[in-house]
Amino acid sequence: MNRLFRAFVLICFVFVSVSFFTASDPGDEFVKVSDISYRQERLESDYARTQCKLDVYYPKNIKSYPTIVWFHGGSLKGGTRNFGIAFAKRFTAEGIGVVLVSYRFSPKVKNPVYNEDAAAAVAWTFKNIANYGGDLEKVFISGHSAGGYLAAIVGMDERYLEEHNMAVQRIAGIIPISGQMVTHSTILGERGIPQGTIIIDEFSPVFHSRKIGPACLCICGDNDIPMRCDENIFFVAGLKSAGNKNAHYLEVKGRNHLSIAGKFHEEDDEVTYAMLEFIRKLR
Repeated sequence: MNRLFRAFVLICFVFVSVSFFTASDPGDEFVKVSDISYRQERLESDYARTQCKLDVYYPKNIKSYPTIVWFHGGSLKGGTRNFGIAFAKRFTAEGIGVVLVSYRFSPKVKNPVYNEDAAAAVAWTFKNIANYGGDLEKVFISGHSAGGYLAAIVGMDERYLEEHNMAVQRIAGIIPISGQMVTHSTILGERGIPQGTIIIDEFSPVFHSRKIGPACLCICGDNDIPMRCDENIFFVAGLKSAGNKNAHYLEVKGRNHLSIAGKFHEEDDEVTYAMLEFIRKLR
């Protein structure tokens, strides 16, 4: 009997735990929908089936809200979309929906699979966010570090969204936070090229900055990874040279590579306010 009772308690605990993590508390200002597959047409492996998932956070009682598709960092080698929970809670409180995305990693996959996953998540958002109350004219893509790289490359290289019969011009804006704007170091590592080598080729956002892309706000910390600020300044300069009048760079004092995206929970976070101002000017 004791064994049966313990089993019953365990089942109840699991049920309550799952409910807690997949539904919002009554006091929350958002609704969360978890574990949505965004690449159902191309789930060729168990890894793809488990990894190509996203969570949608959307504000309660608000219609036609902007949405940010958010990609986490981790050098294209690791991480979890749960890194973005504080981000999602802060922005839903501001009346903005957030889509947190998981994608596949190197070395289990090679370039450009993670870029293709990111594009598929953006395409899913355009196809589905209106069902949750979002405005299709107000979809932004953003991310930190490797996630900033993904936001920039998908927002600039037309090939990825064209695979989904979509144009990058539909994106309202891209907001890379400390994103790598030259060809990503993990891609270079897959080619056997030493760390620290700077290459600008078709897998570099800078390579595509010769073309007018979506509105852009690049954000870095003044104590970021060496060269990271310079990459972003160069990227924005390229966009401006191409004629993009909504390309901007912000360098935040007192922030490093981690803290630049680590204070979304703070009321006076400068990065949050810069993003909100950028989004609201384009709404």
